[in-house]
Amino acid sequence: MSAVGAPRRSGFRFDPRAARVLRLFGVRPETAWVAVGGRALEVRFGPWRVRTPRRNITGVRLGGPYRWRRVIGARMSLLDGG
Repeated sequence: MSAVGAPRRSGFRFDPRAARVLRLFGVRPETAWVAVGGRALEVRFGPWRVRTPRRNITGVRLGGPYRWRRVIGARMSLLDGG
């Protein structure tokens, strides 16, 4: 992903209650991560993946805290901008 070295990869932290449910859908620590390279951002969450050029990213922010039962799975939200 990066012309200069390997991408930086970070995992997700899971609430134990959510982790049990997510495993049923193939979401485990080894299949849930974010990688940021010099040219692209790639996210994997179990069977779901997305990759986009870094030029598409205009900013980041932390959200939450969220209740575990409301955050299980991949989705888009108009409330938080997608």
